[in-house]
Amino acid sequence: SKFQYHTHQPYTSNSFNNNDEIRIPIQDQNIYTLPSQSFLYIEGKLLSQTDNKPSANLSFVNNGIALLFENIRYELGGSVVIDSVRNPGIAGLMKGYISFTENESIRLSNAGWSPTQNQKLVDSKGNFNVCLPLRMLLGFAEDFQKILVNIKQELVLLRSSSDLNATHTKANTEQPKVKNR
Repeated sequence: SKFQYHTHQPYTSNSFNNNDEIRIPIQDQNIYTLPSQSFLYIEGKLLSQTDNKPSANLSFVNNGIALLFENIRYELGGSVVIDSVRNPGIAGLMKGYISFTENESIRLSNAGWSPTQNQKLVDSKGNFNVCLPLRMLLGFAEDFQKILVNIKQELVLLRSSSDLNATHTKANTEQPKVKNR
């Protein structure tokens, strides 16, 4: 069996600021989807809020990308919520510290998982990109191993009101700001 990955974009991709709701629909209902093997790809910039420039003092904390969201939910048929997680970053931290092996932690480094804090997700220009397995964010994607066919699906993400929980700064005067690309 062979997997073929499809890209699905949010309704609006102009901005994903704090408190914004991001809806990612699967428009084509004729494709087979396997949520347990799905990923959420995120790229953006981590900048200093004071001068809107990258800073070597700013970095993401462990599971910081998931901490950028206040709520994540997966809907079927436009009205049925299959799974919803409030504070997915905190829930993911608790689950990860308990259940991820050392090899899984290494494999999930591109998802922003780094319990040893020696990984650098952000380059010198402030750019970052991560690929979060859906099973890392939503329990049903870990447990439900079946294919979905002919049904409207939508991933809904609510950005948190602040980026402070997701980032670490070496300079107390610098405030982080995450921008999408």
